[in-house]
Amino acid sequence: MVRPPRARREKPRVSAFTSADIPKILDLKPDLVLTFSDLQADIAAALIRAHVDVHAFNQRTIVQILDMIRVLGALVGAADRAERLVGELAPHVMRFANK
Repeated sequence: MVRPPRARREKPRVSAFTSADIPKILDLKPDLVLTFSDLQADIAAALIRAHVDVHAFNQRTIVQILDMIRVLGALVGAADRAERLVGELAPHVMRFANK
């Protein structure tokens, strides 16, 4: 995955998919860190031990992705926006749900 040019210019790189620079993450003083997959369990555990709020997602289906959007919206106080997004996406992606 290639980071967008603006993100490369403005945001520090603190992790890859299966590795992370925990001190760099802690220096950012995050309110919440999101992880995906059991492959990031060690990263999540290290951050939790450092008293960082972590939410680990593990979506594997389209339905789970839509549910993840709802959960993320609720976590960041944007439940209404997340529900609208799911409402916009669902008709387009659900046709692939059973393939």
